[in-house]
Amino acid sequence: MADIPSRDDLRRTFEVAALNPPGGSPPQITRSAFETAGTDANSLREGAAACGDEVVGAIIAKTASWWIDSATGEQLDKRVLDVIGLVRKDAGVSRGSVQFYLAAPLVADFLIPGPLTNGGQGTLVSTPDGIQFQTTIDATFPAGSVGPLSIPVRSLRAGSTVLAAPLTITSIKSSIPGNPPGLTVTNLLATTPGTDAETDDSLRAAYKNFFRTATKGTLSALEQGALRFVDPSNGGGVVAAKALEYYDTLGRQSKQVLLAIADTYTDQFVNSNTVPPSYVARSQALASEVLAFLRDVRPAGIYVGVFVCRIVPLAVRLNLTFTAGADPFQVSVAARSTLSNYVNSLNPGAAFRRAAASEALRQVPGLVVTGNEVLFPFGDVIPRVLEKFGTDLRFVTANSTAVDKPLPTLYSSDGYLVGG
Repeated sequence: MADIPSRDDLRRTFEVAALNPPGGSPPQITRSAFETAGTDANSLREGAAACGDEVVGAIIAKTASWWIDSATGEQLDKRVLDVIGLVRKDAGVSRGSVQFYLAAPLVADFLIPGPLTNGGQGTLVSTPDGIQFQTTIDATFPAGSVGPLSIPVRSLRAGSTVLAAPLTITSIKSSIPGNPPGLTVTNLLATTPGTDAETDDSLRAAYKNFFRTATKGTLSALEQGALRFVDPSNGGGVVAAKALEYYDTLGRQSKQVLLAIADTYTDQFVNSNTVPPSYVARSQALASEVLAFLRDVRPAGIYVGVFVCRIVPLAVRLNLTFTAGADPFQVSVAARSTLSNYVNSLNPGAAFRRAAASEALRQVPGLVVTGNEVLFPFGDVIPRVLEKFGTDLRFVTANSTAVDKPLPTLYSSDGYLVGG
């Protein structure tokens, strides 16, 4: 490709043409006239160079959109969509859970509304600085209980700056039916930060990765393809994916692949006491949508089953040592929150590693980390195939000698499979 001409190049080109008229006739202008400011020759040369510069700029801008490395913004979006059908990921919301408490038990159940019973919007709660979250499911506070009742939430705004630190969601902004007295809210865990809209560089990388993997029909291609899925109903996406190739009893390939996934909708119910009635239908729909999304990635002649994996609650007991002057309560909550985030970030089939858990705790200020913080489990733990570990603060204890309570069935569906 020829070098792009500068304005000086355009000036010289104009001069050469003017000083060498066609047919060999003598020029009607001198070189010195071009160099003398204010002369007609100088003004004509500068005007021609300026016009040429604009034309060159327009050509550059137009042709830049033809190439993946130079296209930007909407031009890049159109290029990627036209070639491989990929859409830029929008900004994502912050997600987590809040805990509701009562000052004294009530004699009757009462409902904390979610979107299904509240006109499409859940109960609103907020931090002191105005970051608002809404509950994502209907939840019933049982009679005779003072809580906590844990309910998943998502932020109203999206973006990487949207998140809530532990114990900062303290205000209830919506009216609760029956106006139950003494109802309060907090968040024991920090919410996961939202995400910014996908950058041009990230979209280019996804485009190039498509040609490196997706066209080859590999297990990695299926996993990467699933992680690109965005749920149009709630703006969530697949947060974890693991593809497994099946073999028969003789060790031969069976031309079957199972893809275990967890999405933002699935993952939030780790923190819920009950599985919402809509979960079964939603999971089946999710598996079907992801399978359809992967139609251009799936290799020909291979059965691919998309499986919404089972979330298995994991109990962890920690022995924490604090630095001088640290607030044991605040540091303990931060450590338990960090440990919970580590467990919930594990992919389907990924093991809980004691060493990795201790490494994650190093980011907690006020904590002395020696590598022996995890008392239970006694060793590394591996889930069964197509299972994913999950936990929350109810199952992460610190500096306690109490016997662990039996784990309730938080979220123990058998998974939902759709294949084709």
